[in-house]
Amino acid sequence: YLQHKESCNFDIKLEVDLKPSSGVVTTICRSNFKHMYWTPQQQLAHHTITGCNIKPGDLMGSGTISGNTSDSYGSMLELCWKGTHTIALKDGTTRKFLQDGDEIIIRGKYKYRRNMAGVLLRGLNNLETSPNEPTAKWTVPLSDGNHVVEFEHGTATGRRVVKIDGNNILHRDWMFRLVGDEVFMFNNIKFIIRVDPMPGLKYSYSLWVNGKSYKQFVQSQSKILETWLAKVGNEEYRVVLDKHAHSVWVNGQEVEVENEFMDGGAEILFSVGDLPAAIRSYSSEQKEIGIAYVLYINDVEIQQEALVEES
Repeated sequence: YLQHKESCNFDIKLEVDLKPSSGVVTTICRSNFKHMYWTPQQQLAHHTITGCNIKPGDLMGSGTISGNTSDSYGSMLELCWKGTHTIALKDGTTRKFLQDGDEIIIRGKYKYRRNMAGVLLRGLNNLETSPNEPTAKWTVPLSDGNHVVEFEHGTATGRRVVKIDGNNILHRDWMFRLVGDEVFMFNNIKFIIRVDPMPGLKYSYSLWVNGKSYKQFVQSQSKILETWLAKVGNEEYRVVLDKHAHSVWVNGQEVEVENEFMDGGAEILFSVGDLPAAIRSYSSEQKEIGIAYVLYINDVEIQQEALVEES
Protein backbone atom coordinates (compact mmCIF):
# COMPACT_ATOMS: atom_id res chain seq x y z
CA TYR A 1 0.00 0.00 0.00
CA LEU A 2 3.02 2.34 0.28
CA GLN A 3 4.31 1.67 -3.24
CA HIS A 4 3.70 4.00 -6.18
CA LYS A 5 5.46 4.31 -9.52
CA GLU A 6 5.33 8.06 -10.09
CA SER A 7 7.81 10.53 -8.59
CA CYS A 8 5.99 12.40 -5.86
CA ASN A 9 8.59 14.42 -3.94
CA PHE A 10 9.21 18.06 -4.81
CA ASP A 11 12.50 19.88 -5.34
CA ILE A 12 11.85 22.67 -2.81
CA LYS A 13 14.98 24.39 -1.52
CA LEU A 14 14.71 25.28 2.17
CA GLU A 15 16.76 27.61 4.36
CA VAL A 16 16.55 28.51 8.05
CA ASP A 17 18.03 31.73 9.45
CA LEU A 18 18.62 32.55 13.09
CA LYS A 19 18.46 36.21 14.09
CA PRO A 20 19.63 36.89 17.67
CA SER A 21 19.00 40.10 19.61
CA SER A 22 22.09 41.62 17.94
CA GLY A 23 20.20 41.61 14.64
CA VAL A 24 22.99 39.80 12.74
CA VAL A 25 21.41 36.97 10.69
CA THR A 26 23.09 33.57 10.27
CA THR A 27 21.85 30.79 7.99
CA ILE A 28 22.01 27.68 10.17
CA CYS A 29 20.35 25.13 7.87
CA ARG A 30 20.06 24.43 4.14
CA SER A 31 17.91 21.47 3.15
CA ASN A 32 15.48 20.32 0.49
CA PHE A 33 12.02 18.75 0.53
CA LYS A 34 13.24 16.09 -1.91
CA HIS A 35 15.12 14.46 0.99
CA MET A 36 11.83 13.35 2.58
CA TYR A 37 11.97 9.61 3.29
CA TRP A 38 8.20 9.19 2.95
CA THR A 39 6.30 10.93 0.15
CA PRO A 40 3.05 12.84 0.92
CA GLN A 41 1.06 10.03 -0.72
CA GLN A 42 2.71 7.42 1.51
CA GLN A 43 2.08 9.50 4.64
CA LEU A 44 -1.61 9.87 3.74
CA ALA A 45 -1.96 6.16 2.92
CA HIS A 46 -0.35 5.20 6.23
CA HIS A 47 -2.70 7.48 8.16
CA THR A 48 -5.81 6.00 6.55
CA ILE A 49 -5.04 2.39 7.56
CA THR A 50 -4.18 3.14 11.19
CA GLY A 51 -7.56 4.56 12.23
CA CYS A 52 -6.68 8.24 11.85
CA ASN A 53 -9.91 10.18 11.15
CA ILE A 54 -8.71 12.04 8.03
CA LYS A 55 -11.28 14.46 6.62
CA PRO A 56 -11.38 16.73 3.53
CA GLY A 57 -9.66 20.03 4.30
CA ASP A 58 -7.32 18.60 6.98
CA LEU A 59 -3.83 20.14 6.92
CA MET A 60 -0.99 17.63 7.07
CA GLY A 61 2.55 18.53 8.12
CA SER A 62 5.68 17.00 6.62
CA GLY A 63 7.60 16.66 9.86
CA THR A 64 11.33 17.45 10.16
CA ILE A 65 13.06 17.76 6.77
CA SER A 66 16.73 16.78 7.03
CA GLY A 67 19.31 16.19 4.32
CA ASN A 68 22.44 14.07 4.15
CA THR A 69 24.96 16.60 5.50
CA SER A 70 25.34 18.05 9.00
CA ASP A 71 24.30 21.56 7.88
CA SER A 72 21.08 20.21 6.35
CA TYR A 73 19.53 18.83 9.52
CA GLY A 74 16.06 20.26 10.07
CA SER A 75 15.99 20.81 13.84
CA MET A 76 18.22 22.37 16.50
CA LEU A 77 18.32 19.02 18.30
CA GLU A 78 19.93 17.41 15.24
CA LEU A 79 22.13 20.40 14.30
CA CYS A 80 23.66 20.46 17.80
CA TRP A 81 23.52 16.67 18.12
CA LYS A 82 21.64 16.71 21.43
CA GLY A 83 23.68 19.65 22.72
CA THR A 84 27.11 18.12 22.13
CA HIS A 85 27.96 20.51 19.25
CA THR A 86 27.72 24.29 19.00
CA ILE A 87 26.56 26.50 16.12
CA ALA A 88 28.74 29.54 15.47
CA LEU A 89 26.77 32.71 14.65
CA LYS A 90 28.06 35.67 12.64
CA ASP A 91 27.88 38.03 15.64
CA GLY A 92 30.48 35.90 17.47
CA THR A 93 28.05 34.08 19.75
CA THR A 94 27.18 30.38 19.67
CA ARG A 95 24.07 28.32 20.15
CA LYS A 96 23.20 24.83 21.26
CA PHE A 97 19.55 25.68 21.84
CA LEU A 98 17.39 28.69 21.06
CA GLN A 99 17.43 31.55 23.54
CA ASP A 100 14.78 34.09 24.50
CA GLY A 101 14.59 36.81 21.85
CA ASP A 102 15.94 34.64 19.03
CA GLU A 103 14.01 34.97 15.76
CA ILE A 104 13.74 32.09 13.29
CA ILE A 105 13.15 32.75 9.57
CA ILE A 106 12.18 29.83 7.32
CA ARG A 107 12.24 30.18 3.53
CA GLY A 108 11.28 27.81 0.71
CA LYS A 109 11.85 28.16 -3.03
CA TYR A 110 10.52 25.94 -5.78
CA LYS A 111 11.78 26.43 -9.32
CA TYR A 112 9.01 24.88 -11.39
CA ARG A 113 9.23 23.79 -14.98
CA ARG A 114 7.65 25.96 -17.65
CA ASN A 115 3.84 25.67 -17.62
CA MET A 116 4.07 23.36 -14.60
CA ALA A 117 1.54 25.41 -12.64
CA GLY A 118 -0.90 25.34 -15.57
CA VAL A 119 -0.53 21.58 -15.95
CA LEU A 120 -1.16 21.06 -12.23
CA LEU A 121 -4.23 23.33 -12.26
CA ARG A 122 -5.71 21.60 -15.31
CA GLY A 123 -5.11 18.23 -13.71
CA LEU A 124 -6.94 19.27 -10.56
CA ASN A 125 -9.79 20.80 -12.55
CA ASN A 126 -10.21 17.48 -14.39
CA LEU A 127 -10.86 15.82 -11.03
CA GLU A 128 -13.85 18.09 -10.44
CA THR A 129 -17.13 16.78 -11.77
CA SER A 130 -19.37 19.09 -13.83
CA PRO A 131 -17.36 22.28 -13.17
CA ASN A 132 -19.94 24.41 -15.04
CA GLU A 133 -22.90 23.16 -13.01
CA PRO A 134 -23.74 24.70 -9.61
CA THR A 135 -22.83 22.51 -6.66
CA ALA A 136 -25.66 23.97 -4.58
CA LYS A 137 -28.63 26.19 -5.39
CA TRP A 138 -31.19 28.12 -3.32
CA THR A 139 -34.10 30.46 -4.10
CA VAL A 140 -34.13 33.32 -1.59
CA PRO A 141 -37.24 35.52 -1.19
CA LEU A 142 -36.46 39.21 -0.62
CA SER A 143 -38.59 42.33 -0.77
CA ASP A 144 -37.68 42.94 -4.41
CA GLY A 145 -38.54 39.38 -5.44
CA ASN A 146 -37.02 35.88 -5.45
CA HIS A 147 -33.29 35.62 -6.11
CA VAL A 148 -31.48 32.44 -7.16
CA VAL A 149 -28.17 31.86 -5.33
CA GLU A 150 -25.82 29.38 -7.00
CA PHE A 151 -22.58 28.05 -5.51
CA GLU A 152 -19.84 26.29 -7.47
CA HIS A 153 -17.24 24.42 -5.40
CA GLY A 154 -14.09 22.91 -6.86
CA THR A 155 -13.66 19.82 -4.73
CA ALA A 156 -10.02 19.40 -5.86
CA THR A 157 -8.77 22.99 -6.19
CA GLY A 158 -11.02 24.72 -3.67
CA ARG A 159 -12.35 27.02 -6.45
CA ARG A 160 -15.41 28.95 -5.29
CA VAL A 161 -17.92 30.87 -7.41
CA VAL A 162 -21.07 32.54 -6.10
CA LYS A 163 -23.73 33.72 -8.54
CA ILE A 164 -26.99 35.53 -7.85
CA ASP A 165 -29.52 35.52 -10.68
CA GLY A 166 -26.74 34.40 -13.03
CA ASN A 167 -24.37 37.28 -12.14
CA ASN A 168 -20.99 36.61 -10.52
CA ILE A 169 -20.83 37.95 -6.96
CA LEU A 170 -17.62 36.18 -5.91
CA HIS A 171 -14.96 34.22 -7.82
CA ARG A 172 -11.87 32.53 -6.37
CA ASP A 173 -9.98 30.28 -8.79
CA TRP A 174 -7.29 28.83 -6.56
CA MET A 175 -7.74 28.43 -2.82
CA PHE A 176 -6.85 24.97 -1.48
CA ARG A 177 -9.32 25.76 1.31
CA LEU A 178 -11.84 23.02 0.77
CA VAL A 179 -14.08 23.64 3.80
CA GLY A 180 -15.19 26.68 5.79
CA ASP A 181 -17.51 29.66 5.38
CA GLU A 182 -17.87 31.94 2.35
CA VAL A 183 -19.32 35.33 3.37
CA PHE A 184 -20.74 37.92 0.96
CA MET A 185 -23.25 40.78 0.89
CA PHE A 186 -26.21 41.34 -1.43
CA ASN A 187 -28.79 44.12 -1.13
CA ASN A 188 -27.36 44.98 2.32
CA ILE A 189 -28.08 41.42 3.46
CA LYS A 190 -25.35 39.14 4.81
CA PHE A 191 -25.13 35.69 3.22
CA ILE A 192 -22.97 32.79 4.44
CA ILE A 193 -22.44 29.57 2.50
CA ARG A 194 -21.11 26.96 4.90
CA VAL A 195 -19.02 24.08 3.50
CA ASP A 196 -18.62 21.13 5.88
CA PRO A 197 -16.81 17.81 5.32
CA MET A 198 -18.69 14.52 5.15
CA PRO A 199 -17.46 10.92 5.12
CA GLY A 200 -16.26 9.57 1.79
CA LEU A 201 -14.57 12.77 0.56
CA LYS A 202 -17.92 14.52 0.22
CA TYR A 203 -19.19 17.92 1.36
CA SER A 204 -22.41 19.41 2.67
CA TYR A 205 -23.53 22.95 1.79
CA SER A 206 -25.84 25.16 3.84
CA LEU A 207 -26.97 28.74 3.33
CA TRP A 208 -27.43 31.28 6.14
CA VAL A 209 -29.14 34.64 5.55
CA ASN A 210 -28.86 37.44 8.11
CA GLY A 211 -27.90 34.96 10.81
CA LYS A 212 -30.75 32.53 10.06
CA SER A 213 -30.61 29.17 8.35
CA TYR A 214 -32.13 29.11 4.88
CA LYS A 215 -35.25 27.29 6.12
CA GLN A 216 -35.73 29.69 9.04
CA PHE A 217 -35.23 32.72 6.80
CA VAL A 218 -37.80 31.52 4.25
CA GLN A 219 -40.27 30.85 7.05
CA SER A 220 -39.75 34.32 8.51
CA GLN A 221 -40.05 35.94 5.08
CA SER A 222 -43.34 34.12 4.47
CA LYS A 223 -44.74 35.96 7.48
CA ILE A 224 -43.81 39.44 6.24
CA LEU A 225 -44.05 39.14 2.44
CA GLU A 226 -47.09 38.69 0.20
CA THR A 227 -46.41 37.93 -3.47
CA TRP A 228 -48.53 37.98 -6.62
CA LEU A 229 -47.73 37.23 -10.27
CA ALA A 230 -49.92 39.06 -12.79
CA LYS A 231 -50.00 39.18 -16.57
CA VAL A 232 -51.11 42.52 -18.02
CA GLY A 233 -51.28 42.41 -21.81
CA ASN A 234 -48.01 40.84 -22.94
CA GLU A 235 -46.14 41.84 -19.77
CA GLU A 236 -45.68 39.82 -16.59
CA TYR A 237 -45.44 41.61 -13.24
CA ARG A 238 -44.35 40.27 -9.87
CA VAL A 239 -45.85 42.34 -7.05
CA VAL A 240 -44.43 41.99 -3.54
CA LEU A 241 -45.83 43.58 -0.38
CA ASP A 242 -43.52 44.00 2.60
CA LYS A 243 -46.02 44.01 5.48
CA HIS A 244 -43.48 45.29 8.02
CA ALA A 245 -42.28 48.24 5.93
CA HIS A 246 -45.65 48.79 4.17
CA SER A 247 -43.73 49.01 0.89
CA VAL A 248 -44.66 47.61 -2.51
CA TRP A 249 -42.23 46.26 -5.10
CA VAL A 250 -43.08 45.68 -8.77
CA ASN A 251 -40.59 43.60 -10.77
CA GLY A 252 -37.85 44.34 -8.25
CA GLN A 253 -38.43 48.11 -8.05
CA GLU A 254 -40.04 49.86 -5.11
CA VAL A 255 -42.99 51.99 -6.24
CA GLU A 256 -44.74 55.02 -4.74
CA VAL A 257 -47.90 54.20 -2.83
CA GLU A 258 -50.82 55.95 -1.16
CA ASN A 259 -52.54 54.54 1.91
CA GLU A 260 -56.28 54.96 2.45
CA PHE A 261 -58.79 53.59 4.91
CA MET A 262 -61.91 51.81 3.71
CA ASP A 263 -64.88 50.05 5.28
CA GLY A 264 -63.58 47.02 7.16
CA GLY A 265 -59.91 47.61 6.41
CA ALA A 266 -57.39 49.63 4.40
CA GLU A 267 -55.91 49.72 0.94
CA ILE A 268 -52.56 50.62 -0.63
CA LEU A 269 -52.89 52.37 -3.98
CA PHE A 270 -50.23 52.27 -6.73
CA SER A 271 -49.85 51.53 -10.45
CA VAL A 272 -48.83 48.43 -12.39
CA GLY A 273 -47.81 49.52 -15.85
CA ASP A 274 -50.47 52.05 -16.84
CA LEU A 275 -53.21 50.39 -14.81
CA PRO A 276 -54.42 51.30 -11.31
CA ALA A 277 -53.72 48.72 -8.61
CA ALA A 278 -54.68 48.30 -4.98
CA ILE A 279 -53.77 45.92 -2.18
CA ARG A 280 -56.73 45.69 0.17
CA SER A 281 -56.34 44.39 3.71
CA TYR A 282 -59.03 43.16 6.04
CA SER A 283 -59.46 40.85 9.01
CA SER A 284 -59.71 37.20 8.01
CA GLU A 285 -61.44 36.48 11.35
CA GLN A 286 -59.12 33.48 11.64
CA LYS A 287 -56.49 33.63 14.38
CA GLU A 288 -53.91 31.59 12.47
CA ILE A 289 -54.17 33.85 9.40
CA GLY A 290 -54.77 37.26 10.93
CA ILE A 291 -54.99 40.05 8.35
CA ALA A 292 -55.64 38.96 4.76
CA TYR A 293 -54.33 40.81 1.70
CA VAL A 294 -55.85 40.86 -1.79
CA LEU A 295 -54.36 42.47 -4.90
CA TYR A 296 -56.58 44.09 -7.52
CA ILE A 297 -55.29 45.39 -10.87
CA ASN A 298 -57.87 47.45 -12.75
CA ASP A 299 -60.46 46.01 -10.29
CA VAL A 300 -59.55 42.40 -11.24
CA GLU A 301 -58.50 40.16 -8.33
CA ILE A 302 -55.06 38.56 -8.78
CA GLN A 303 -54.26 35.18 -7.26
CA GLN A 304 -51.32 34.96 -4.85
CA GLU A 305 -48.09 33.16 -5.77
CA ALA A 306 -46.16 30.79 -3.53
CA LEU A 307 -43.25 32.67 -1.95
CA VAL A 308 -40.67 30.07 -3.03
CA GLU A 309 -41.54 27.43 -5.57
CA GLU A 310 -40.94 23.92 -4.30
CA SER A 311 -38.52 21.87 -6.39
